[in-house]
Amino acid sequence: MARLAQINQAFGVAVAGNYVYVADGVNGLRVVDISTPSSPSLVRTVADPGFATGVAIAGNFAYVTSRTFGAPDTDGLYIINISTPETASFVSRYNTPDESIGVAVQGHYAYVADGNAGVEIVDIRNPQNPQLAGRVSTPGRAYGVTLAGNQIFVADGREGIQILGSDVIDISATTPDGAYNAGSPIDITVTFDQAVRVTGQPQLRLETGTVDRAATYFSGDNANTLTFRYTVQAGDNSLDLDIASSAALELNGGTIEYAMTTGGNAIVALPLPGGLGSLAANKAIVIDTVAPAAPNCSGFGNGQRHRGAR
Repeated sequence: MARLAQINQAFGVAVAGNYVYVADGVNGLRVVDISTPSSPSLVRTVADPGFATGVAIAGNFAYVTSRTFGAPDTDGLYIINISTPETASFVSRYNTPDESIGVAVQGHYAYVADGNAGVEIVDIRNPQNPQLAGRVSTPGRAYGVTLAGNQIFVADGREGIQILGSDVIDISATTPDGAYNAGSPIDITVTFDQAVRVTGQPQLRLETGTVDRAATYFSGDNANTLTFRYTVQAGDNSLDLDIASSAALELNGGTIEYAMTTGGNAIVALPLPGGLGSLAANKAIVIDTVAPAAPNCSGFGNGQRHRGAR
């Protein structure tokens, strides 16, 4: 068994290739070369103004959660470029509302266990500018998070393990598979496990390229399937239309409640993008509003005549 004396406040760990990445409290992110497991060596430290608590690796980036104890408030998700582990460097920070403690990454999203704020879902497609994609409340204090299938599992302190499944069992569309351009209406269906009542105009956030568009509630009150309508806009593009995140169903000031007499809010966490029951898994809808490039006609019509072979 090997041990590195320099690492003395380890709270989170992730492995990628020949390197171990350690969330090491006040020391920040530690990068350890384990190409010789019996003799690991510390090759890089990326400082953290707070207290590094968790780490996840995806591609060329490490996602580190950090919390603070007092001012200044530097709680949040730190994104570190690890394309060359020996020169790992800070890229950006996303500030969370409470104390970031744990993190998991799937696809374009980081899921942050954020203490009393529950789970923060962060869009990380642009590592230099992470954005809020959604938020899921939990009854306790979120300390850790992991993903499996279409479910989010949260270590929720005194409230135990929260399984953020959903009353939503399927997302699809009545619009046929195919390619659609600007101005085309697309009707997306969200099916619950029982009938729900709807007030206001909830929205369904979609992954549509540079700007995520919203499909607005259209019909289905007092039924188990709601329809949301999205009208394709110029600049929208998607090779396989899907929701933006598992928190893409936004109440937008409205409500979605059980229709049964006992009432109560429906759990509107959605199947994970690309996963079983997601829009992309059920349908093949392509959004393409990019105008085709004009052909290059150089060499034609320039007054020159060429004699063909005989």
